[in-house]
Amino acid sequence: MKTCSRCGDAIIYCSCERTDPAWSSHPDLMENPSFWIYRGEAEVEWDRDGRVLFGDAELIAEIRSNLSGERQVVLHPGFSLWMVEHDPYAVHLIAQSIEGCTFSKSAPKWGKFSKPGRIY
Repeated sequence: MKTCSRCGDAIIYCSCERTDPAWSSHPDLMENPSFWIYRGEAEVEWDRDGRVLFGDAELIAEIRSNLSGERQVVLHPGFSLWMVEHDPYAVHLIAQSIEGCTFSKSAPKWGKFSKPGRIY
């Protein structure tokens, strides 16, 4: 995994990914907009700049309890994610498995990663 030339963190998790020259040619990897997760009256925001969750403490705790921190294959063949709060796709995937959760239109789009016949 490539690291940020400024902070040394994994590029997709750092807060300066949008201005890092090492990834300026990959706008699809640099744009992870903030999105919201809803369940009943509960509302949680995954914040793009801090790459963390804010909002309803109970829903956040439920999401976090299902994030293992380990690398996990999420699409076959072989597309995997680090199951951490910093990764919007991991948060979205976990929240999708929680009954009653819905999402804002800015939630991660899986279409580019789930095309039939594509090898990741």
